[in-house]
Amino acid sequence: LMAAGFLAFATVQLHLQPWRSTSSNILDGVLASLMVLLLTCCAMSTTFPDADAVIGRVGLTIFILIFLSTAGTICFHLYKRFRPTPLFPRFICHHKADAAAQARYLQMVFVTQTGESCFLDSDNLNNLDDLLDVVRCRTGQLIVLLTGDTLHRPWCAAEIATAHATHQKAVALMTSSFVEPNSDEIEPDTIEKYLHVSDVKLVELGITNLA
Repeated sequence: LMAAGFLAFATVQLHLQPWRSTSSNILDGVLASLMVLLLTCCAMSTTFPDADAVIGRVGLTIFILIFLSTAGTICFHLYKRFRPTPLFPRFICHHKADAAAQARYLQMVFVTQTGESCFLDSDNLNNLDDLLDVVRCRTGQLIVLLTGDTLHRPWCAAEIATAHATHQKAVALMTSSFVEPNSDEIEPDTIEKYLHVSDVKLVELGITNLA
């Protein structure tokens, strides 16, 4: 029954993928599978020659695999955190609907003239965690292309807030359509009306004060 429970849990976990990183979901599935193997090993405790020795070796192997899987995942995330690669000298933050062509042109100019990589945020909008990690750990300078709706977009606001919190260098390129928000619009009790936050939960990402 316990093995069936673990298998059911693993099936649901593979479908829902509750963890935000792929490696964490994989580790969860691996640990569930190893627990099933461990329960199967315990069920083998029947009377046959050298049963105790065989079960002991199998059980020890499973415990070692559990330890190595967990330690390996932790080390992998620590390595990504403290030795992030690749490093992008520049990161362009923009509102895609207003300035997709301009941002892409800026990226091409930077790459052509400097020979260095330049990250464009619209190239990776699938995972906001990964996007903010690039701003936090892998960016030399944030370039914000300010158009009419740039600061209204939670993606852009999160990138700017992350750069500010981590003391990253930032440059703002203002266009004629940009209107600076007044102090009333960015008060803590009105900021959610200014931002279009219905599709992105910034608080879950640790961003609680964008002002």
